[in-house]
Amino acid sequence: MAGLVSIDTGCASFVPSQDDTVSVYSFSCGDGLEYVVSVEGRVAWIFLPGITVDLLLLSNSKEIQVFGKGRNRLEIQGNQATLFMDGKSYVGCQNDRRRAIWEKAKLSGVDFRGVGNEPPWILEITGDRIVFLMGYDKKAMVFQGDLQTNLVAATTFYRGSNDNGHQLYLRLQPAKCRDSMSGDLFETRVEFTLDGKTYTGCGAALH
Repeated sequence: MAGLVSIDTGCASFVPSQDDTVSVYSFSCGDGLEYVVSVEGRVAWIFLPGITVDLLLLSNSKEIQVFGKGRNRLEIQGNQATLFMDGKSYVGCQNDRRRAIWEKAKLSGVDFRGVGNEPPWILEITGDRIVFLMGYDKKAMVFQGDLQTNLVAATTFYRGSNDNGHQLYLRLQPAKCRDSMSGDLFETRVEFTLDGKTYTGCGAALH
């Protein structure tokens, strides 16, 4: 997906978490700075260009969360943040909720993510594990197996079934693809047939 922040773990020891209680933000500031924040309990991990910083929770209320360590400080209020880092201040940083969803998947270890509409669906590939979230209720379907690559056709595909008997054929093809709802531009076209019904959408590699 265009606009994903390139995360460099720098010197801090960040360990990816798949905990649903983790909150992830993708902030853009007026001066062009972009950074990702992952809040896990009392720690906020801040992924800045070229470095990762961990700050500890100083105060927490319904209106604002404040994290800090030494001279560095982060204040999160709703979908806005103020960051004080190495003597510089970055104010009015706005969270991009849609992009934050992709950043959370990336931090959780997801290798590839795809989306589609009518009905809505989400695809997440992590190693040899393929997960589909189908419909507005996000019913999960899990498939296991290695994806194969056809070098001549420049496509990646999977064909198989899961323990519940659902049949899947999945194909990923490098091509510019624009999401029909958000208008976001992606690098990969996603097409799959699930139990005889074909769906199309867009996706991007996260690692």
